[in-house]
Amino acid sequence: AARTGQRIGFGDGTVVDVLLPTSLSLDAVPAPVAYRLRIGRLAVLVLNREALSADLASLRADGACFDTVVLPARADPTAASTLVHALHPRLIILPQAQRPAAPLVAAQLGALPAGTNVWTAAEGAQRVLDARDGRCP
Repeated sequence: AARTGQRIGFGDGTVVDVLLPTSLSLDAVPAPVAYRLRIGRLAVLVLNREALSADLASLRADGACFDTVVLPARADPTAASTLVHALHPRLIILPQAQRPAAPLVAAQLGALPAGTNVWTAAEGAQRVLDARDGRCP
């Protein structure tokens, strides 16, 4: 199982860093899971709902920044807003609305940090990330 500190390299400048879980426990089901996907200079944070409530220090332990944050389906708006304001990403990707759960919408995140944009996934929609989306060194 993946644990904090593991790094998976694909040999083409693409790397996945495991940020959470710090340990596996039967008491935390499902466990908070967070991955940093680095593609060249672009850093993308992908996490589950449980990781939204995790200690932000564990996501920033190595001082890394995130260009893009992919929020999970049915994310708690307050936890998502706290994360976005702490990390100041250039782009937030919201999941496609799924019924019967109410989707997280940009308005629920409150006033966004300057320079932060929101894109909502939709059936057949595509968002291409490139160097203009990046700001991380």
